[in-house]
Amino acid sequence: MSVQGIKFCEECGNILYPMEHKEEGMRFGMLVYRCNICKNDYPAAEGDLDEHCVYKKESKALAANILIDKSMIHDPTLSRSKGTICQMCRHDEVVFFQDTASKANSNSLASLIYICCNLNCGHNWQHEPSTEPIDDESDSD
Repeated sequence: MSVQGIKFCEECGNILYPMEHKEEGMRFGMLVYRCNICKNDYPAAEGDLDEHCVYKKESKALAANILIDKSMIHDPTLSRSKGTICQMCRHDEVVFFQDTASKANSNSLASLIYICCNLNCGHNWQHEPSTEPIDDESDSD
């Protein structure tokens, strides 16, 4: 018996949990679903990839093999900016990082990838650096 990927014990009706069942001398075990109450094991169907999937994380690709995930806004190692405005929701905080993949694939400057910190938005965009030289008007009197 299963409901949207959740499996239940046929004996007591409790939720089954995925576990690895190893027999003596085996390097790798097989996937089984175990009831924590009555300790019954139910083997996963062989060849059914959906049944063998325990966790799935979806990301979308952006510019040259970079994967962007909304959970990146919680990464403490990424730089933050409180002055950059998201064009989708107008939130004023973003995390950003350098797109080093595009720099490695060409001789251009690395661009910046921005991700909106609004939990309901998560919009991301890429900012290409300017190739114009910076005009230094400082006088050395």
